[in-house]
Amino acid sequence: MAVAGCGDKSAQTESNSASDQIETTSTNCPVEVNVETWRTFADLADRLAAGQKVPRDELEAYANLPVVTKWRGSQAPHVPQANNLANWIEGAWWEEQGNVGRQKMNTNRVVLGRLYRYSQERRAEIDAMLDEFTSSGLACQSYEEAISWVDQSLIPNPLILNFVPGAAEVRIFEDEVFIDTSVLRAGGARQTSRQVTALLYRKFGTLIGENPKDVTGAASLAECVRLMMNEGIASLVEGTLSIEFDRDHPSLYKIHIIPDKFFRKAQETVRNLEKWIEPLLVSDEAMAAGGLDIARSLIGNNAMGQTGLAMATVIEGRLGAERLHEVNGSVPQFLAAYQQAALMNAQPVPDPGARGIKLYESVPPLPTTTYDALQAIVDEYFSVP
Repeated sequence: MAVAGCGDKSAQTESNSASDQIETTSTNCPVEVNVETWRTFADLADRLAAGQKVPRDELEAYANLPVVTKWRGSQAPHVPQANNLANWIEGAWWEEQGNVGRQKMNTNRVVLGRLYRYSQERRAEIDAMLDEFTSSGLACQSYEEAISWVDQSLIPNPLILNFVPGAAEVRIFEDEVFIDTSVLRAGGARQTSRQVTALLYRKFGTLIGENPKDVTGAASLAECVRLMMNEGIASLVEGTLSIEFDRDHPSLYKIHIIPDKFFRKAQETVRNLEKWIEPLLVSDEAMAAGGLDIARSLIGNNAMGQTGLAMATVIEGRLGAERLHEVNGSVPQFLAAYQQAALMNAQPVPDPGARGIKLYESVPPLPTTTYDALQAIVDEYFSVP
């Protein structure tokens, strides 16, 4: 990977002319990886960090690059202007530029400035990780995994992966993926690849429905199970339980996944559903009046994603990955597969933190009455007309 040295005039010319086009690296699949925007940024940042003066028009030219312009647009409704972005880049190396006194501060200047410095200081590692996406085929692996979950025709062709220093996130906007280079460095290439796959699943593969809080009665419960399926499979695809970030990252150091908590939440949700649903089975009126309250409680209790992941995990662990793929997108089949898989666990289920057990062994089935009622609800609600 060719990287221009600090202060190289040819690099400055490339930076100024790069706004004419987006350069991407093609792969052996319908994925294009844009690393040129990162290279342009890294050249500017290296020069600023070395105390070299970078002309203001060059900083604004970077901010007006097509990919950076699109990234700025993705931040709507608070779209930063090109001059704002130039200020934030310049401000990240305020002292190195020989400035004295305090610079004018705002949240973006502080947060993005730290992320810019983090990426610039780790340029070599980021370049090596980008090589995994291009030369080592990781971009194609991410795509192939995505189309095992998502109808291939729904995924943009070509799929463009833009590596751009920005907010600490992986996002999709106007059918292009934007990956912050600090996220790449903090999590590693393979973890970032899984996050891209999960993003594609969430965007193009999940079953669309209503917000459980926007409907009532049995419909609220059905929509809750839909969200558990969507979020559970997305988290499994992402490898949420094994996510780790560099402890030196300015913000992602705070993320610390404790797998046991997800499965304890699932046990708590099963107990709550038994307690909450049974009183609603006495009449249609009771269900109509109480379904929304249960949905609000599940959402407020942060039960959707964590319980959904436990449900998806026990299906994969007991019935196999192929079965999980088969039920993906069908709420009735997903719920039935979860119940079948969970019934294969020892009763009562062990604590998720117990020694010698796999986490999926701690996932309990729903009590029969609760399960029968919930299965009947999703069967009717998601039945094909």
